[in-house]
Amino acid sequence: MSNYFLFSGGHTEIDAEGDGIDATGGILVAAGSSGMAVNFGNNSTQGSVLVNMDRQEAGTDIVLTDASGTELINWQASKKYTSVVISCPGIAQGESYTLKAGTSKTTVTMDSLIYGTGNTMGR
Repeated sequence: MSNYFLFSGGHTEIDAEGDGIDATGGILVAAGSSGMAVNFGNNSTQGSVLVNMDRQEAGTDIVLTDASGTELINWQASKKYTSVVISCPGIAQGESYTLKAGTSKTTVTMDSLIYGTGNTMGR
């Protein structure tokens, strides 16, 4: 069984109503509408950050750094967005991270593995 999931372009839809989606490894960065923003479920063993913000333009950098300034994620959104969700192995409970997305900058402290200002799958 592969632990690899790649999608590029087109339309990908995930419906996880009831059970939710759990992050147990790998990297996911998603940017889109805050009205549709959903975070990972409580059974995740890997941290995730969901932040809603004012509208950001396509092509803007999305950068997640840890408290020491080490870059964990650097990605560009291909469309305008008002929400970002990131899950990656470097996100740990009890640590602080800064998400810079376009003109928005938010620092979060991970009181649990799942940080979010939007919906949460599986709740």
